[in-house]
Amino acid sequence: MVQAEGNKWEFQNEGTLNHIFWPFHIASLFGPDSVIVKSGEQHKLSRRYLNAFFDHAAVSRYLNSVERNAVRHFADHWQEKDELLALDMTHLYTFSTICNLLISLQDGPQMDELLEYFDRWAKGLQCFPINLPGFTYDKALKARKWILEMLGGLLEQRRREIADGRVSAGENMDILSSLLTVPDEKGNLPSDSYIKDKLLLILIVGFDTSSTTLALIIYFIAKNPHVYEQLVQGTNV
Repeated sequence: MVQAEGNKWEFQNEGTLNHIFWPFHIASLFGPDSVIVKSGEQHKLSRRYLNAFFDHAAVSRYLNSVERNAVRHFADHWQEKDELLALDMTHLYTFSTICNLLISLQDGPQMDELLEYFDRWAKGLQCFPINLPGFTYDKALKARKWILEMLGGLLEQRRREIADGRVSAGENMDILSSLLTVPDEKGNLPSDSYIKDKLLLILIVGFDTSSTTLALIIYFIAKNPHVYEQLVQGTNV
């Protein structure tokens, strides 16, 4: 079965006749509460809950924050530079933007340290899973542990801020605050383990694809000066 019929069969029988499968080392790095390792009704419930934070209305609320971060990033890292590595810059900008939207983390030593451990964790997704000291997979597992501990500290701090009224509901809430205050369709708030695994998943999903796409855009604009001129004219309108 191919095309529409095959797709229909695949989705209708997910969780019954066929099941989601990931290599064990991938599942261990994403965590037991990650949506990618869920199947059947659990997967659907988790997807519906998570998608609510990325619908049209939610994305519209994030745009102002994304724009402010872009302006700050260009001022701090691009201005007065004779030469830049586009992929490095788009990696830094994308990671900074995602961290700001997820946990309100700004550029600085804490974000730099998180990026270092995140890179170490991400490399484990593409390595041979040898769980011995010094190997990439072992380093990735340790990086995941560090990241979860860091996120756990942020969770406790944010809970206290919400309880004290220092974080209010509304357009300025980041995704962490939303996960701590918005129940799912069954009326339950997610567990800490669920929240940490979701934040890690969003980091990797948004980071690599977005930063690579931005780098390719810069590459092709540089190869086509007439397109660059049109873009400049458009921004000056």
